[in-house]
Amino acid sequence: MEKSKKKSILGIALCAALIILFSVLPVPEGMTKAAMESLGLFAGALVMWVLEVLPMTVSTLGLICLMPVLGVMSFNQAIGNFGISTALFIMATGGITTIIGNSTLPLRITHLIMKLTKGNSRKMVFYFGVASAILSGFMSSLATCALFFNFALVLLKANGCKPGESNLGRCLMIILPACCGIGGFLTPAGTPGNIVLMEMMDKMGIPVTFAQWCIIGIPLGLLATLLFALWLPIVFKPENISEESFKAMEAQVKDLPALTVKEKKSIAVVIGMLAFWFIGSWVPYFSTTVVALLGLTIMFLPGMDLLTWKEFSSDCNWNLVFVMGSVSILMVGVTSTGAMDWIASKLFANIGSLHVVVMFIAIAAVICVMRAFIPTTTAIIALFVPLLQSIAAISGANLAALLFIPAFWGPAALLLCYTEPIYLITFGEKYYTAGNLLKAGWLPSLILSVVIGIALPVLVGVAGIA
Repeated sequence: MEKSKKKSILGIALCAALIILFSVLPVPEGMTKAAMESLGLFAGALVMWVLEVLPMTVSTLGLICLMPVLGVMSFNQAIGNFGISTALFIMATGGITTIIGNSTLPLRITHLIMKLTKGNSRKMVFYFGVASAILSGFMSSLATCALFFNFALVLLKANGCKPGESNLGRCLMIILPACCGIGGFLTPAGTPGNIVLMEMMDKMGIPVTFAQWCIIGIPLGLLATLLFALWLPIVFKPENISEESFKAMEAQVKDLPALTVKEKKSIAVVIGMLAFWFIGSWVPYFSTTVVALLGLTIMFLPGMDLLTWKEFSSDCNWNLVFVMGSVSILMVGVTSTGAMDWIASKLFANIGSLHVVVMFIAIAAVICVMRAFIPTTTAIIALFVPLLQSIAAISGANLAALLFIPAFWGPAALLLCYTEPIYLITFGEKYYTAGNLLKAGWLPSLILSVVIGIALPVLVGVAGIA
């Protein structure tokens, strides 16, 4: 029997065994039967994804069909939780990929990056990471990642980097979602979850201004970015850009004509979308998905003529669209049934009795690990804020400092790619595996848990947050 078939059979068997195991295990006090079943489904899904038993979308949708059988939720409820907003965002930003791909812009920008770094791949990875983090501090992390992803792909193809083999490919495809996520903590504009937390803190009598957030977010966010951008090329030593590739690109760019009218229109549309993604941090109507869909519509308008439906439908990553939407259903299963609340409450039992510094570090580490299984900043905040309020009341710890821990780890996910939408943008190119990300992310996550555990009480005091 072929090795791939053996692995598939093993994966299916393990998945089935986990689902059955969680079905027959005694239900712990405080847990419900539905919550246990949801954990079994999620554990089975992880096995299927890691072993690549089936295409990710197929395995996920297949497991979703078991939800009503196991009593997690009805099929209509499950389908109602399809992550339509994220899926539509990915679909719409596919338009950016197409109009940029049809122009000379990626070639020009990639050539500029190669000139700045002089073909040094470590510098290239570093610049991509820092630039994407800074931009992500002021606009949608998903949008930032999608934009830089296009440039990185051109660079990799120009250098003949093969998926699964190239360390430069691994580094670039990991650094973009990782640093775009970290960048979401830099300012309140980085992610909607930051605004949600600020509103919650205001109701608790702990008002936080934009400037106060930045006093905390910028140093910690930049430190995390620098740490990851320097560490990643050590874990996966990237090959340098070959001299042949550099000369070939030089020759291509030298012969390029001036920007065409169509290319100028493409630049205008992309800049306009970036501007409205930034404005959307304060004007709720201009959400990430609304701006993406409006931008896509403009690309088709008469007079713009940047896209045809044939071009768009053939270039759109439909697999990613369905993966984005369907994974969220399984995640809603483990959160809506209370499974994650139960796990979090057990992990934090008696934590208030620890020394304050040890307590902060332990909380940071726990939230970091649980972030790998909970896909949005808002969900992390909703889950942990009540628990942290209780811990602050019991221990006397600074509540504001505690609340900034989920704010940091909410956008910054460095351990697991399957449940995090931003990683799915690059994961589908198969330059890296889930194991590669874990190998790259575990040490920075550990170091950052210690750093934010020690630094947050100090920075909150410096910012003057009561």
